Amino acid sequence: MRKAIQVLALFLLPLFLNGCWSYRNLKDVSIGMGMGLDEDPATGGYQVTSEIVDFTKSAKEGPSGKLVESTGQTIFEALRDSKRKLNNKLYFSNAQIVVFSEAVARNKGLLEAADWIMRDKEGRETLNLLVAKGGTAHDLLATKGLDQSMISLEIDSVINEDSQITSSTAHTELYTAYDILNSPGSIELTLPAFIVVDSEGQKVAEADGIAAFKGDKLVGYLSKEESKFFLIATNQCHGGILVMDIHGTGEPDVSLEIEESMETTSFEAKGDSLSFRVQTETNVYLSETLEEIDVLKDDQIKALETEAGKRLEVEIAALIEKVQREMGTDIFGFGNLVHQRNPKLWHSMQSRWGEIFPTLPVSISCKVNIVNTAFITSKEAIHP
Repeated sequence: MRKAIQVLALFLLPLFLNGCWSYRNLKDVSIGMGMGLDEDPATGGYQVTSEIVDFTKSAKEGPSGKLVESTGQTIFEALRDSKRKLNNKLYFSNAQIVVFSEAVARNKGLLEAADWIMRDKEGRETLNLLVAKGGTAHDLLATKGLDQSMISLEIDSVINEDSQITSSTAHTELYTAYDILNSPGSIELTLPAFIVVDSEGQKVAEADGIAAFKGDKLVGYLSKEESKFFLIATNQCHGGILVMDIHGTGEPDVSLEIEESMETTSFEAKGDSLSFRVQTETNVYLSETLEEIDVLKDDQIKALETEAGKRLEVEIAALIEKVQREMGTDIFGFGNLVHQRNPKLWHSMQSRWGEIFPTLPVSISCKVNIVNTAFITSKEAIHP
């Protein structure tokens, strides 16, 4: 009897292994790789630009894309509206990016879009969000990739690798942005900012700093250089170049390549007042110097490290002051630190954090370690 049951199970088991339940044939869908959200001037709703895989062209040089535009009072309605132009329904499970125009980011905000993508069964929680700085999402998606034939893939790659190479912009995936937008007050959102530039007569997309938000609305930008100092001050920097005017001449004279950077932030509460302390330690390689430095002399290396630390302190302090004074948005997460370490104190301050943050005293301490000078001892080392 037992053997008979086993044999029966072997025959029945394949009936339950008939493939993915949600399988779709490629010929039945239009695969969306990126989405751009602009305001529709006619209705006040959304104008959605979708980059889809173009299966009408040869795939010898890799996948290429084409744009489809649609409008609607909501994002979902606009996407469904695209079916009037396409033979197949848009399918966004492989989407890499969502681009917000500056107008949408400032006026409509991000929460509505983030909420819809998270709810939709095809949305990817790890896709990258970004802002088309000073322009439209459509214009950004209409640019041509330099390394990739599909601009959505190129922008996604730039964002994912930036913190390791240049540290010039942010990297915020959908699920992180959604959590921040639904935890108001303790930390504010930052997204990558991209612009359209000319490259040998061709329009291309380029990372251009960080977009800063208060709630779900855009309030300002950090430049490429400011973004680097922001990433260092928030423990998000894993590479890049520090170009320093070490000798105060007004001209850069030293290039330091970041090997790794660590940050620690603490606070002290006295009664109803708070003060914060940001400490960073950055290991660098001495990659370029326009000044005569004897790298074999320890005192000269120590002096260079000290001066680099001081310059870094000045830059980070200036950035924090700018964000406090001009934007009034806690993108550094000071409130979140209080929330985590002293929930009772945070509860008493949460409703007033917008007033408290701009006047918070913040001290900065930066240590720079030169761990490699790339020193060649003699000409014989080059020409043995």
